[in-house]
Amino acid sequence: MRQFRPIDLNHILLVEDDDLLRDILNDILCEAGFRTSEACCADEALNLLKESGFAEGTAALVTDIDMPGTLDGIALAGCVREKWPRIGIVVTSGAHCGAGLLIRPPAVFLPKPFRGERLIEAVRSVIEGELAAPTHRWAS
Repeated sequence: MRQFRPIDLNHILLVEDDDLLRDILNDILCEAGFRTSEACCADEALNLLKESGFAEGTAALVTDIDMPGTLDGIALAGCVREKWPRIGIVVTSGAHCGAGLLIRPPAVFLPKPFRGERLIEAVRSVIEGELAAPTHRWAS
């Protein structure tokens, strides 16, 4: 069982079904000083969050929209917002250009492709509670 200290501002839950992309995003986050846990779908992410102490030790969720399983990333973001409202949320997608309009602040929508710096900026903004940009704007 994982042990996390409460409100670990460096712990990110990364949810992406593409193994290669998940590895790349994990590397970007780790190089920026974050610790990550990974999930390949929303169902796996929810199971992790329900583990004792896991959600309490997680600062932010970074999730893709399209994934296998019973929930997509938007539904996952909604569950997290409802059950663990202090966890910051970054939703990404390369296929859903208008998805940013569905993401409620203070969550951030980050359209793919994006640069690593933009991912770090988005994660920091949801952790700090200060949005760097409106949720519907395109990031480069």
